[in-house]
Amino acid sequence: MAEYTKEQFWKLYKALPQELKDALFAEATGDDIYEILEKNKALGSLEKVVELTGQVLLGILPPDDFATEVQQQTKLKKAVAEKVAREITRFVIYPVKP
Repeated sequence: MAEYTKEQFWKLYKALPQELKDALFAEATGDDIYEILEKNKALGSLEKVVELTGQVLLGILPPDDFATEVQQQTKLKKAVAEKVAREITRFVIYPVKP
């Protein structure tokens, strides 16, 4: 996964529809991710999963690659990573997907 500078991030952010901008920084988004990770006993991966979720919302990471990236970058077991990614997709990404 390529690294993006702050300038590149903000350029991508400014081009997003308002609904995605709102979702990126919404307290509810963070709460949903936290609850999903807590339920799956994966809170140690919170920072990385939040980052990956943001990449999906920005269009940097294809949603189809989300579960694989969660597993690779967090070292969670495959089943847990897939469940976390599936739940985040359902409760965070899907509701704002154009």
